[in-house]
Amino acid sequence: SQVWGHDRPKVWPDLEDLQGWHRERLKEVFEEFRNCTMISVSLAAFCKLLRFENRGRAELAFDLFDPKGGRADFLSIIGPMVIMSNQHFVSRASLLFSIYDFNSSGTLNRAEFFIAMRTLLKGCSHFCDGFTPPSLGEIERITTSIFNKIDSDKSDLISLGEFLAFVYRSKTFRNLAAPFSSHDGRIYEEQVWFAGRGVNLDTLSMKTTRQLEKKLKHKLRLTPDPPEEDNTRRWRRPRHRGRRRPWRQPAAVSRSHAWILWRFFCHLADGRTIPIKDLRQILSDDLRAAAALEAAVGKQAPGQQEDLLDRPEGVNRVLQHVSLSITGGHVRTRLEDLLETGTTKLSLRALCCVVWPHIKEADIETCMGWCRAYQAQSTLQEVLRAIREEDVELDVEDIDELFEAIDSNGDGQLSLDELSNMGHLDISTARRLVDRLDSDANGSLSKAEVKSLIHQLDIAFKEQFKAAFAAAQMPQKEMLQQQH
Repeated sequence: SQVWGHDRPKVWPDLEDLQGWHRERLKEVFEEFRNCTMISVSLAAFCKLLRFENRGRAELAFDLFDPKGGRADFLSIIGPMVIMSNQHFVSRASLLFSIYDFNSSGTLNRAEFFIAMRTLLKGCSHFCDGFTPPSLGEIERITTSIFNKIDSDKSDLISLGEFLAFVYRSKTFRNLAAPFSSHDGRIYEEQVWFAGRGVNLDTLSMKTTRQLEKKLKHKLRLTPDPPEEDNTRRWRRPRHRGRRRPWRQPAAVSRSHAWILWRFFCHLADGRTIPIKDLRQILSDDLRAAAALEAAVGKQAPGQQEDLLDRPEGVNRVLQHVSLSITGGHVRTRLEDLLETGTTKLSLRALCCVVWPHIKEADIETCMGWCRAYQAQSTLQEVLRAIREEDVELDVEDIDELFEAIDSNGDGQLSLDELSNMGHLDISTARRLVDRLDSDANGSLSKAEVKSLIHQLDIAFKEQFKAAFAAAQMPQKEMLQQQH
């Protein structure tokens, strides 16, 4: 709700230089911090990380963070700096998620989420005159409530997409960021993968996890035993913390719903976003909105060849339901709310959140997965058109998405198995592709090697490449089943 109360937060004058930073500068600072050996920083490290040129000003700023033993908690510094940065509120959220994903797993567990809440609120109390953070008990209660709301499948992990769906819908994060204006309206929804070891952050996450687990175990007990003493050895950093959830069909939306909304988005999109003013104009008239939806569903997707991609089963059955969702008054209300934050464009994820405000965050991510599959199919058609020497300009990001759709293990390479299983090429065709394009002779294809073919379009190899990927053409239903 109202994080700051009724008064606008006032940043201490000695810390004003730490607000309004740009995304790239914050990324550089945190990547450098990940190589530090401790969570806290000395005055010297504080000056170096935050690029203070005046020692006196640095000392005044450092003292405001209540250093203990000459050291200050850096997470309580960088976290609020992101909140107060010159970024769209969604971009701030994605960067915060990336920072607190200490082991770069692509998810946050309860400990990481608790650390994020605690250090953000603690840091804001140091930055802003008169702001008192909640008690640790209250922070734990708030954290548990928010985490449980996002983690609808009870996996004890939340993904970036689920977190962003929460941010788009809830005013809690927007209220936290709202007092700090931004002139950069660009929206970043992708995770930032930081270099550096981050061992100190992993250790903090492990320690907090053990503390939360011990507290929960003690609460569940009916015996008078006190909490155990922690005499165990320090945990090693896990090599992998993969997230494999059992897939569940969303209750309220289907592949057909996702396909219709994806086509509607492609129909209106200017690049990878829809201008809100254009969408508002269309939704101001129900007949105009229905016509736009009908045109979107009836027209070919970008780069699509006739009859190569069939619509999913059940589109006609759910089309009216999607139309009612898009033209509902709740959509116009939420667009007005976003405009008040300075948001002028909608991403596909934002459109899903606006149109379906009550479905679970995990279900929004399922819809996004379906849409990525449809987009990959559409991009493949665009690749084929380019190979046929039609006048099509391929977007490098589209090629990246197509590559990642086939690169099932995410190692940055296309193996023979992936080309055969995910790309539906026969093994001999896949081997010919690798033999022809594998410039470093490592037995697989990198993005650079694939893109070299797309950009250069080797004349002698055109027909072979065209024939190879023609084998990947199959009914949409079969391809989508591969995703699960």
